[in-house]
Amino acid sequence: MKEQAKALNLFHKQQEKNMVSHAYLVVGKSDAFSFATYMAQSLMCREQTIGACQSCSVCERIANNQHGDFKVVSSRDESIKKDEIVSLKDYFTQTNMEQDSHKVYIIEDVENASISAMNSILKFLEEPESDITAILTTSQPNRVLETIKSRCLLIQLESHDQEVLYHEGLNKGLDELDAYLLSRISNSSEEMVVIAESGAYVSVMDVAFEFVDYLNQGKIREAVVHVQHEGIKNKKIDKENIDFFMDIVIVVMGSSANGAVHAKVTNIDEPTQLNYKKIMLMLKDRIRPGINTNLLLDQLGYEFINYHKSRVL
Repeated sequence: MKEQAKALNLFHKQQEKNMVSHAYLVVGKSDAFSFATYMAQSLMCREQTIGACQSCSVCERIANNQHGDFKVVSSRDESIKKDEIVSLKDYFTQTNMEQDSHKVYIIEDVENASISAMNSILKFLEEPESDITAILTTSQPNRVLETIKSRCLLIQLESHDQEVLYHEGLNKGLDELDAYLLSRISNSSEEMVVIAESGAYVSVMDVAFEFVDYLNQGKIREAVVHVQHEGIKNKKIDKENIDFFMDIVIVVMGSSANGAVHAKVTNIDEPTQLNYKKIMLMLKDRIRPGINTNLLLDQLGYEFINYHKSRVL
């Protein structure tokens, strides 16, 4: 939490002034949920009025999701459904499950809620109760309804310093290429090492680099066929790692600052790299829990081939 000093200061000041909002939207990557959990602990901790001790029975039960007045709705496995929000609302309309307790709920990755679920969330936020605090998290605020954002106090978490992570990765034994790539898509040097040592990383990276190599040679159809063959037929890209595959390609495009990475795209001019990056970002934005990976890879092929056809015309 120490690296999020600004966000902590904002929240703690609200507690000091007794001006805690009824709803928050925490924007950040993998640390957004842990920050939201700390906020919930702070609101319910019996040992401290400002912040959370994180060691009392209340804080520990929240950390383990075992507190009666604390609920989490997550979209890690599939999109958040309307029924989940309706059930959450029904649960919190009951009397407190714990003595003298505030009620807090977290909706993790709210951008992955269905439209009907988002509308139910909005209705829940429009009818706030003084003893209930909503904490929503997202890594993609552009996919959250504006009406939901307008009813929440935004807490923007700071991004990790990529250059610091890069050098920490080198110090932990990662080679230059791995350290550079992972520092752009990870949140800690520890996470970088874990990813680098995983078989999935090596497999996906090989597919991504071969794809980029074909692009660098101007062999667009071969690049598309390679991704579809390795990703779909050989099942090297699935819903668990397709996001990672796209991140690698996005980082490689336009990484002129790093020699090892830039060497992979020396024959691709900057405007083309930018357009490749736009295509990958557009496709990445479509990733949802339960995504059909095969269809997304087919769409990738269509977008790349169509882009080059339009250049010829």
